Amino acid sequence: MTIEIHVPDIGADEVEVTEILVKAGDKVAVDQSLLSVEGDKASMEVPASEAGVVKSINVKVGDKVKTGSLIMTFEGEGAAKQEAAPAKEEAKSDAKSEAKADKPKSGGTAVQDVKVPDIGGDAVEVTEIMVKVGDTVSEEQSLLSVEGDKASMEVPAPFAGKV
Repeated sequence: MTIEIHVPDIGADEVEVTEILVKAGDKVAVDQSLLSVEGDKASMEVPASEAGVVKSINVKVGDKVKTGSLIMTFEGEGAAKQEAAPAKEEAKSDAKSEAKADKPKSGGTAVQDVKVPDIGGDAVEVTEIMVKVGDTVSEEQSLLSVEGDKASMEVPAPFAGKV
């Protein structure tokens, strides 16, 4: 089944594609970042709304897109669980490595802290919290949004678990 991936609601502004994080043939998980866009007010990553394998990419770096623009097509994977493609932000990789080192080896339960990834020396404001206590989250799912003077970003879960 072919799945079309469109730019989610980003407001009325047109934004520029600044980075494409996947390529044709990559397996993509739900909420995995597909591309980065930047506008006058903020920059953000556009996540996958569904899991699948990237068939085609309909934009290139430098293109201007707006809410509803077709960016990619996937071949749907149905209900099968997908591994995230290896294209990740460096900060996400560092957070993941640190989190994996803290995981229990016996398969038991452990409390793990989630920290804001390295975003430079600037303080940022939490603008949105996307989960609540008791929610089950998957690895790379957005937990909250933060905004600073220069940019805004979503902070992803470095591992799956329960809040």
